[in-house]
Amino acid sequence: MAKPGDDLEKIVELIERSISPSSVIRQNVMMPVLNSQIGRTRQCDVVIESGPEFRRNVTIVEVQDRTSKVNIATFNDWLKKLDDVGANSLICISRKEFPESVKEEARFQGNRVLLVNLKETTPESLPLNFLSFYVAYENVSITGIDALSCCVEKGSIDLASLDTQAMHSHEKIWSRDKSSNMSIVELLSPLIKESHHDSKGIIKDVATFTFKNDKRLVLYCYINGEYIRVGLNVTVQYVYDNHLLSMVVSSYEQIDHGVLAWVFEIEHETSHGKIKTKVPVTKHGNDAYKMLDVINSTDFNSQVTIKSLGQKPVV
Repeated sequence: MAKPGDDLEKIVELIERSISPSSVIRQNVMMPVLNSQIGRTRQCDVVIESGPEFRRNVTIVEVQDRTSKVNIATFNDWLKKLDDVGANSLICISRKEFPESVKEEARFQGNRVLLVNLKETTPESLPLNFLSFYVAYENVSITGIDALSCCVEKGSIDLASLDTQAMHSHEKIWSRDKSSNMSIVELLSPLIKESHHDSKGIIKDVATFTFKNDKRLVLYCYINGEYIRVGLNVTVQYVYDNHLLSMVVSSYEQIDHGVLAWVFEIEHETSHGKIKTKVPVTKHGNDAYKMLDVINSTDFNSQVTIKSLGQKPVV
């Protein structure tokens, strides 16, 4: 089961892997306590192992993905964990600025402790020619079928033999070539999208589609083991989602060393649930940037697409 902060821990793993590509980096590791007589362990958000086995250097990373600051008690517990597991160094990561008490104690530890802030960045503070990422999400849901009828050639079939329950379901019984089948949602989605091509947001509506107005509704219906040529008339209730959302960018900034990476994030409500997507980015050469991964932890099986656009779109 995912715990709060898992996404940020994954981002940290990706960024640290890009900084130290030859290191072995693991997420959510149970490390043995060195002086425990009963096999006690301590959980570490991320563990970085570098160097040859006979000169192994172990760094533990602790992540606080909360709205509160890392207080001195939490920081001291991280220091104790560092000693408990016998690691060489500790990286502390927080979305909030570290208090002076933590900064002071970190300075006393020398190179053993590094502090990293993940903080929201303003556009003017970003490098020139920096990437702009947007999340695109488009989806059609059929929430109800108010009326559905099929016209067939006279005498070709007894209409009473049609399985009306199957016709009203979301089963893949519709086909244009008698080879590949589709559901009623797949059949009507292009028609619904075309009727809202300039719309954004969540649209709930009722629409009627008829084969007399759209020849794409002259097709086949697979019923009772055979394909029947039909003209489809249908009235449906539907929800259409079309979202194009700019992502908030935060800097992955190590105190006294500046920005090491950036993280793009979006959290937005759709008709299906909440979109939650994060994209870590690092510098790649002098004027280029590299997207490390797309971390998608939405509340549903989404079709979220990440776009990098040369200019700001109309949203």
